[in-house]
Amino acid sequence: MNNEISLTELSFISDIAVMERREDGAFQIIGTAPPWLDRFFPKISLKRQDGISYDDSPFLDQFICDAEAFWDAGVGKKMKSGAWIETDEAENEFPFEATAVLSGKRKLLLIEAAHYSYEEKQQIIQTGRELALAYHRLEQTEAELKKAKQAAEHASHAKSEFLASLSHELRTPLNAISGYTQILINHPSVTQFQSERLNIIRKSTEHILYLINDILDLARIEAGRLEIERAEFHLRNFLKDISEMFEVQAEQKKIEFVYHIPMHLPKIVIGDETRLRQVLINLLGNAIKFTDKGCVMLNAEYRNGRACFEVSDTGAGISADELEKIFSPFYQAGYYPKMTEGTGLGLSISKKLTQMMGGELTVQSNMGHGSVFRVGLELPAANGETDEPDTEALKKQPPDKLIPPSPEELSILINLVQLGDIKTIRQRTEALFQQDKQLIPFATELIDLVKEFQMSKIRVFLNAFNPSPSPPRNREG
Repeated sequence: MNNEISLTELSFISDIAVMERREDGAFQIIGTAPPWLDRFFPKISLKRQDGISYDDSPFLDQFICDAEAFWDAGVGKKMKSGAWIETDEAENEFPFEATAVLSGKRKLLLIEAAHYSYEEKQQIIQTGRELALAYHRLEQTEAELKKAKQAAEHASHAKSEFLASLSHELRTPLNAISGYTQILINHPSVTQFQSERLNIIRKSTEHILYLINDILDLARIEAGRLEIERAEFHLRNFLKDISEMFEVQAEQKKIEFVYHIPMHLPKIVIGDETRLRQVLINLLGNAIKFTDKGCVMLNAEYRNGRACFEVSDTGAGISADELEKIFSPFYQAGYYPKMTEGTGLGLSISKKLTQMMGGELTVQSNMGHGSVFRVGLELPAANGETDEPDTEALKKQPPDKLIPPSPEELSILINLVQLGDIKTIRQRTEALFQQDKQLIPFATELIDLVKEFQMSKIRVFLNAFNPSPSPPRNREG
């Protein structure tokens, strides 16, 4: 006797409905269906896999969903539902049990009428009513949550639209105020006293514009109106321009600013220059703002089409609790009194922009030990450029009639390069400006390389003045 016959006989001799789930998701009755099947489950044979509920039985509907997972997992032979109560059109109540069976590759559903004592039946009926009530309440709650979610999304979109419109309306007159204030400052008839007051107006206007730009950017991001562009731009010039901008700010605070632009960076890359500039300016601006002594460093790396920009500082650092919240909109770190000068949007916007560009923004920090922010994203090189440094171009750079320092000083500088002591190299290079005016062109060239943290370029530059350069040594440690 084969399996098909045994299943048919099972449905005939017992009070069980035996069904097989077909490949199309429908259930096919095997053998003779019990008389109660059409009374309590009139649409069970139409039940499909697509998730449509026919409202015959919420309990059975959920069990079939669980059975689908059971069949797909292929672990175990059967899974039982436990007893539940169904009601027909005449309001008659009857207990049932369902079993999901996996027989080889066949997926079977068995529904049987449960036979209990009067007390057991009453208990099942009561439990069934409670479950039905709970299910009804759950459906109501789900509908209310969906409605509330839709209302919240609509309100959020309306808020973003309003902020975008308001920010635009505010920026137009503020730009005019800033422009005319600058014109008045430059007017020859303006006194020193008037110029100082006009500068206060100009700076206050620029500060408001900065805050509005942050709000506008956030509103555009949330409203889905900010688009990321992909165009070619000169990566090295891009980094150098940003570095020179913050070098001035660092000098005003009497802190050191060092930037490292490796030789292997491709000249031209493809990405959104404007948004990347916005992210790095925000990170560097924060680093300088919250660093009162020590240094701020911008480091760039590039491998296999992926760029990593690292902004580090020797500032106060960020506590572990603050690190979890620092990228939240409008959040202002409590330990930074200066944070109250802004909106608390800068890092949140930077995070969102980096993600929109397909990258990630991370931070590492400890209180009292500074912070390190890293931006990693894909910036494909244009024109088939590689990551290899252009050493031949470096070797062709002539000294251009520069007068070097004494052989002793030159030897000291070369040794410092071999040791990788960039700090001492910078100190000795700055001292050259005070020694002899003839050394200023040489010192100027060298200090530019030092600021870029280009040890290979520094070595090539110094060896150009050394008649018998010694072979370079690897730095230990």
